[in-house]
Amino acid sequence: MSYLTELQSSDLLIHPSFDGSQHEQYYNLPLSQPCPYTENDSNTLENTSNEFISLIYNELGSLPRDTFIQELIQNCKSSNKDIETVRHELFDVVKRQQNFPYPNAILKKRLCPRKLTGDSVESKLGNDCYALYLASVGEFGDDLKNALSVKSSSSSNRTLSCTDEISGSQNDATVNLAVKDTLVRLENDMILLKSEYARDSEMFNRSIEELKKENKQLKDRDFKYSDRFKNLQNQINVIKTCTETFQTDMKTIKVQLQQNCEQNSKTNSDLKSLVSQFLESVKTVTEMKSDIAKIHEHITKHTVNMKSIDKTVKAESERLNRMSDTRAIGVSSLKSKTDLINSKLKDLDAQVELACQTYSSLSVSVSDVRKRLVNAEKELKTVNKKQKTYSEIVKKVTPLTLVENKEANKVNEIRKINDVNNGNEVNKDNTENKVNEHFCKSTARYVSSQGMNSNDTSCKLNSKPKSTQLDELSNRDSVTTAEIHNTFHDAESAKDHIKNSEDNGNQNILVHFPRSVCNPVHNFTGLIHVERKRVARFYVGGIDKTVSSEQGMRYFLQQSGIRVTFLRYFDKQSFKTASAQLNIDARDEHIIHDSSFWPKGIFTRDWKPWASFIHDKGHA
Repeated sequence: MSYLTELQSSDLLIHPSFDGSQHEQYYNLPLSQPCPYTENDSNTLENTSNEFISLIYNELGSLPRDTFIQELIQNCKSSNKDIETVRHELFDVVKRQQNFPYPNAILKKRLCPRKLTGDSVESKLGNDCYALYLASVGEFGDDLKNALSVKSSSSSNRTLSCTDEISGSQNDATVNLAVKDTLVRLENDMILLKSEYARDSEMFNRSIEELKKENKQLKDRDFKYSDRFKNLQNQINVIKTCTETFQTDMKTIKVQLQQNCEQNSKTNSDLKSLVSQFLESVKTVTEMKSDIAKIHEHITKHTVNMKSIDKTVKAESERLNRMSDTRAIGVSSLKSKTDLINSKLKDLDAQVELACQTYSSLSVSVSDVRKRLVNAEKELKTVNKKQKTYSEIVKKVTPLTLVENKEANKVNEIRKINDVNNGNEVNKDNTENKVNEHFCKSTARYVSSQGMNSNDTSCKLNSKPKSTQLDELSNRDSVTTAEIHNTFHDAESAKDHIKNSEDNGNQNILVHFPRSVCNPVHNFTGLIHVERKRVARFYVGGIDKTVSSEQGMRYFLQQSGIRVTFLRYFDKQSFKTASAQLNIDARDEHIIHDSSFWPKGIFTRDWKPWASFIHDKGHA
């Protein structure tokens, strides 16, 4: 392979335009003649300059100052054109203007900045180009003065006066001006050529360095490729040996393949039989899977049923435990009550004997009381029109008649009670209480209606009763202690009432009962307290949060017809399930206890107050 040669700096050619001997012809020219250019230089420069200036007028003319300068510098760099030449060309265009105010002006020389913060040479030249572009359009501003060095008229006059004194002719001035213009142009051309030479030398040096680098890279690649070629030759030799061994191996493999083919034919026949057996086993497995699925379904159904049965059993066991507890409490309370009643009966035997004696004494005075009441009624109906108070009329009635009438009413009531007791022995306690209440109310009504006050305090209450009444009392088998106690108490209260009424016998007491307060009834039997559990409270747990919520629970209870009085929903983020406190009407309690009423997973129990809950938890 042919290797690339390295270029040296001595091999570079210097452009003839940089030789100073070629420019000597321009120094000897007459002052009136313009500076001639060679054909090649003039044609190329004119073409490039015309194209670049037309680009400035067409594309950069409408831009503002800063962008104009930036675009101009970039275009100069991209087209390898110096900004200094562009400035001179624009200055030539400006000088051709008829209204140009500075015919003797010269472009200022732009040097490198003396400070780091100063503007660069390119930016200064760009500012000059922008001012010259505006002047070429017809706008002569102050920036144009900064780009030009203008000689004053006085200095020109002085020079003229000096020349007139020296030479005395105007032709010398014109000749000097022409020479100066040619010299300025030549200087500009020299500056351009030097800048082009420096640029070209840099370009050549860079290209030489790049070529050196490429030459080194190519050398390295050549060495690498030669090594690779050697490696490839070695690999080819190895491959040849491998192919020979491979051919020998292929021969042996062919023999083995023939043997394997024979064995495969045998194995195929065996596989067919195995496949048939496998298909049969697959059928049996599918049947077993179907049976297993059915068994799983039955198991799930049984588990669900068992769970429901367990819940019902638990609910029933709780209900039975409650019933047993209530029954045990009731039995114990009944035993205690019977013991108390037996003790009271033993204590009241003596009182029964005293009551019998009082009955015998009070029964005698009944007839006398009736007679006196008849007489009192007759006196009320007399023709005497004089009004008498009720107390004056009743004074004539002795207390004995009142007591006799009272005792007669008691005897009649006792007879009625005996008839009821003989007919209904099962409801003995309830009838005894009702009879006692009625007996007390009848005596109270009688005393209040009579309102009698008697001065006769010699009331004989210990007189003996008639024989018929004693026989009736003795013949009765069931005389309740409550009756005996009530009759004894009524007799004592009657005595006290008669004693207290003696002092207030001559007073008329008017009592006003407004309708809004009292509505009297003749046969008032008393208030009956109805013991009924109005509200039932429950704790509901196991509510699935993903399925249900408080609104869903309320809707479910409303659709089921449960009369809800209060619902408080407990929903904690750390728990998977929610719970609630449910207060309902006691009439719907049996529905809530039914486990089939609730969805799967929900359980209920009676609500406990906080104190009892903590107490049970502590015992547990």
